[in-house]
Amino acid sequence: MLLPVPPVLGGAYGFGVTFCIESSFYIIARVLLRSVSCF
Repeated sequence: MLLPVPPVLGGAYGFGVTFCIESSFYIIARVLLRSVSCF
């Protein structure tokens, strides 16, 4: 019963990390594009 829990938590943690990284890159790209368009 306890064995299937860690892989699920690891998968959720990995998915959360990748989602945070992608969202942060998306936000940085939006900010850079907006600042460049202002100039």
